[in-house]
Amino acid sequence: MASTSSRTPNADFLGENSYERLQALPRLPRDEGEPVLAEPWQAQAFALAVKLSEQGHFTWKEWADALADELKWRRQSR
Repeated sequence: MASTSSRTPNADFLGENSYERLQALPRLPRDEGEPVLAEPWQAQAFALAVKLSEQGHFTWKEWADALADELKWRRQSR
């Protein structure tokens, strides 16, 4: 994955003050500059999501929204 640290996200996409909130989040763990995931299955699932999105099965925004909804539901069900 390419680093996005040198690019400033589009304010319209993130919304007002979202960029600052995004920058305040903890950084992903990295190995030689590339993000790493905690378990191999996580990398495999992410690669699958990328490939399916590239093939047009869903947009990246649709995937991100579905993931966010699932994470929100999991937090609320604890």
